[in-house]
Amino acid sequence: MVRKKREARGERRENFFPRFFHLASRLSLLTSLLLAFPAHAESVLRDTETENFLADQTAPIFHAAGIAPASVHFVLIDENVINAFVAGGQNIFIYSGLILRTENLEELLGVIAHETGHIAGGHLIKMGDYIENASKESILLTLMTLAAAAVSGNASVGEAGTMLTQQTLLSKVLAHSRANEDSADEAGVRFLHKAGLPAIGLQTFMAKLLDEELLPESRQDEYVRTHPLTRDRFESLKGRVEGEKEPPLPQSAEDEYQRIKAKLRGYILPRLVIQEPMGTDIANRYSHAVAYYRMGDMPSALKILDGLQAAEPTNPYFNELRGQLLFEHGKLPEAAAEYQKAAAALPDAPLILQSYGQVLLANNQITQAIPVLLRAQQNEGDSPQTHRLLATAYGRSGHEDMAQLELAEESMLNLDYKSAQRHAKIAKLPPGTPGAQRAQDIIELSKEKIKEEKDHPRDRDN
Repeated sequence: MVRKKREARGERRENFFPRFFHLASRLSLLTSLLLAFPAHAESVLRDTETENFLADQTAPIFHAAGIAPASVHFVLIDENVINAFVAGGQNIFIYSGLILRTENLEELLGVIAHETGHIAGGHLIKMGDYIENASKESILLTLMTLAAAAVSGNASVGEAGTMLTQQTLLSKVLAHSRANEDSADEAGVRFLHKAGLPAIGLQTFMAKLLDEELLPESRQDEYVRTHPLTRDRFESLKGRVEGEKEPPLPQSAEDEYQRIKAKLRGYILPRLVIQEPMGTDIANRYSHAVAYYRMGDMPSALKILDGLQAAEPTNPYFNELRGQLLFEHGKLPEAAAEYQKAAAALPDAPLILQSYGQVLLANNQITQAIPVLLRAQQNEGDSPQTHRLLATAYGRSGHEDMAQLELAEESMLNLDYKSAQRHAKIAKLPPGTPGAQRAQDIIELSKEKIKEEKDHPRDRDN
């Protein structure tokens, strides 16, 4: 599980250490919409196990909605807030607090089906073409910036961050109308039924939040503020669900979901988890292993992980966790061996490939690192971190022009068009090659984006 941020402009690090990165508050990305972010800026959590599970379990919902599952991306936000929303295209943002609040997989699938209803109904947050192909971290940062501008009524909102929390700012942009919520409810239930999945979870999740409409707004959960919930709407939803004969979810899916919840809880609430007695089930032990890792207690984490791997010796996610733990404690050859096993079992997992390439790079195995990182890039092209790692690898292997091209790609994903243009111009690649054409494309596109920002600084969300 990885918390990601964008690195400061121009920073060149050969050792990307540690693995956890917070979302940066680099204000220069959006030159005319400035926000002074509080220190607790939201972070994007990346975890292969969670993302693969969500993709597998939600594919039937997207098929039922007529949406290609591969076109929908989940973004997990590290914040103890109950909320979910769709933005920047078909990206479903889910707060970690929402996952921890759900009782079971049925409730999570209900929420995701509801958000799918927003996608199918076109209730999307319009962010403009300027953010096309941006990284998920950039989309989240832009959302908060747009929210600040919307609240202040001024494109220059440097004081907004000191007056309002980011959650308050986001709620202003993410709020849906009652009509949109009813429509998303109806569509979500329809998609679940068509997919042969139980819809009761959406009702039970909403029931938890129903009484909050009577509370002052400051005490309501974020989900209630951004998804207007009334008793009439709840009764309408209840009527759509009751009486339907719904097949239960497979117990194996529920068990896996509880394991993912436990893993997440160990990551974001490590002090609390390690104070609790450790049970004998896999999920509870997994939670404690992650918690001890987060607290920097390597011996305790490894001891629990030994037992987990003895119970499930072919589980690639246990290899991944051990690899990450060993890497962060400087045991590079051992970490590389664990990541190699994980990558062999999951050859198309970009985060595992990225981590494996990073370890090889840190261990000065440049020749081996480059093809691994290229595979990561092929499977997920919108990762600024992969481009930065490749830039480092190419630079250390003497291919400076390719390094500059990768830095240009990274800058484009971070919406830093001036840097993208500068790096692309430095990359003097052989004419007629794909790299040379890509560098030229970046130069032309960055020119357009810079001009667009200059000419229409206040119309980006139209």
